[in-house]
Amino acid sequence: MAFESNSVVGTVIDGFHIRRVLGQGGMGVVYEAEDQALARTVALKMIDPALARDEIFLRRFRSEARALARIDSPHIVGIHALRQTEVGVFIVMEYVDGGTVADLIEGGSVSWQRAQPLVRQMLLALDAAHGVGVTHRDIKPRNIMITRGGTVKVTDFGLAKLQQQADAASTMTQGIAGTLYYMSPEQVRGLRDLDHRSDVYSLGMMLYEMFAGRLPFDTGSSQFAIMRAIVEEPLLPLDQVNPAVPAELSRLVMKALEKDPANRFQSAREMLDVAEDLEALSPPPSDAATVVEGMAPYAPAAPRPRRGLLWGALGAFGVLLGIAGFLLYRSFLSGPSSAPATLAVTSSPPGAQVLVDGRAVGTTPLEGHALAGERVSLAVRLEGYQDLDSTLNVADGQRLDLALQLQPLPTDTGADTGTVAAQFASLEITSTPSGAAVWIGNERLGPTPYTGTQMPPGTYTLRVEKQGFAPWQRVGLTLLAGQRQTLDVSLTPLQPAQREANTPPREAPPPLARNATLAVRAVPGGPVAVDGKTLDDSGSMVVAAGRRTVRCGEPPFAVETQVTLAAGAREELICYFERSVNVTVRGAPWGTILINGQEYTAGTAPGLITLRPGRHRIAVRRHGYEMVGNERVLNVKPSFSSNPDTLSFRLRAQ
Repeated sequence: MAFESNSVVGTVIDGFHIRRVLGQGGMGVVYEAEDQALARTVALKMIDPALARDEIFLRRFRSEARALARIDSPHIVGIHALRQTEVGVFIVMEYVDGGTVADLIEGGSVSWQRAQPLVRQMLLALDAAHGVGVTHRDIKPRNIMITRGGTVKVTDFGLAKLQQQADAASTMTQGIAGTLYYMSPEQVRGLRDLDHRSDVYSLGMMLYEMFAGRLPFDTGSSQFAIMRAIVEEPLLPLDQVNPAVPAELSRLVMKALEKDPANRFQSAREMLDVAEDLEALSPPPSDAATVVEGMAPYAPAAPRPRRGLLWGALGAFGVLLGIAGFLLYRSFLSGPSSAPATLAVTSSPPGAQVLVDGRAVGTTPLEGHALAGERVSLAVRLEGYQDLDSTLNVADGQRLDLALQLQPLPTDTGADTGTVAAQFASLEITSTPSGAAVWIGNERLGPTPYTGTQMPPGTYTLRVEKQGFAPWQRVGLTLLAGQRQTLDVSLTPLQPAQREANTPPREAPPPLARNATLAVRAVPGGPVAVDGKTLDDSGSMVVAAGRRTVRCGEPPFAVETQVTLAAGAREELICYFERSVNVTVRGAPWGTILINGQEYTAGTAPGLITLRPGRHRIAVRRHGYEMVGNERVLNVKPSFSSNPDTLSFRLRAQ
């Protein structure tokens, strides 16, 4: 059952009087509380009791406490205690009355005069953390808090990497590796040996956004394109985006954003020394303190609207994102709309629990879950597999479709289980002759030999072309998380007459003249046929344009649909071979679910059950009660929608 965050408000837990909820995310809830012994206000970060049995969650949670406890800095949120109580585990933290850098830059770019004192404190905070071997790994505007008096407080060390003693042979990494927009190139590539220079890059990206009023890449691009921009493409200098930015400040930020860590500032202290030399760029502020105006007592700030896609993630679940399987998140800002955003999640393997803002909303495949708010936290859990966590930016009316490849937990629990690399596939292409253009869909990747950046798992259309040679194309190339795909393409020379008719390579791969591509994904698996012809293992085929019949399953438990394909088009369908049924019960707090006379061991009513195609008899029972009415019979067929059905039962005390 989902954790009711308000259930402890007004109570006293271990000497702390819980006043109100400050915020809630995938890991738990942050409360404002009073330390009754010391008569002071504190923040309690409590893990969701439903997740307290998850050792990975607990390890990540305790890692944050250890990371904070190792740092002595007025610019990092202080930790007072780590408590295990009858209602769960929580960290007692310093309460910050203020807002975040995200609030500060909501209205656009920030002047150096206003930002300089804040930048100095951010660098002091990183210098203190790095000095005791803590790499934050998720520096971003929402994790930099600012008090009403203008004091910076860096928070959210849940993803921090703790360096062991100098004689240790390894490091311990908890959680995921960041948020895509602010991830360093080495985070995106999934390198394990991240160090403090990754935080320098993330801070540089945040400063770029502060002074330019936007990020240095097109946030409306695909998540894959943003990853490429971070790893490969040069960034437009800050002073070219905002001419009001002094050249010296632009050089400071761009040096922090060097793709090679060896070319960046080698420490936060080195960057601070340069930043302090820039104080004379503008007159000092009239007040001694930089007060962040208009900030209410701290609560997690609503994100400012953004255009474009956000990883989402994933994040890195920053790792996510970064992570694995990492999650892929798309979010863009559209005009005002009354329709809520919706979320659809599939996973391989299926049956993973999906939590939105810390509340369980169903299992994969999940279809059409309504989202509230501009930012939500997403978590995906399946026993024996790595957790996926991220934050999604959403807009009214948006549909988020996530296809996740879950990664098994390693047998060595001391390994770094949260790297970005495990969440992505790697693509390497060589050709004979070399120098051919490589296309994924409508994105040109580069010439061969091509060693690709990390790519999200999925199905792609790959095309290799070179003037004077016949184009080579692979439709339905499937890349799995953690897979290394290597292709060696031999291009066929065109005959002289063909060369004359051959046009130079285009800026986008041309569509097939009369054919179309139909891809059908069977979740979690089952027979699929198009016009009576069974699809191969890739789940896609090239067919003639026009009206096609898609059948999933075998009679009598089969479903068909008609698809009209235009020439050159690609149509994708998902056929779900499992149905989720929400079983509710009245007259009793809970009951045991029976499927075909056998107890359903994965849960009780009220709750979700998952059924494969076939005929199923459903009932609910409980000792001391009788069921009102007869058992229900469901003829389950595959479906092109994963929306759950609902069965309601009534129990009566005997």
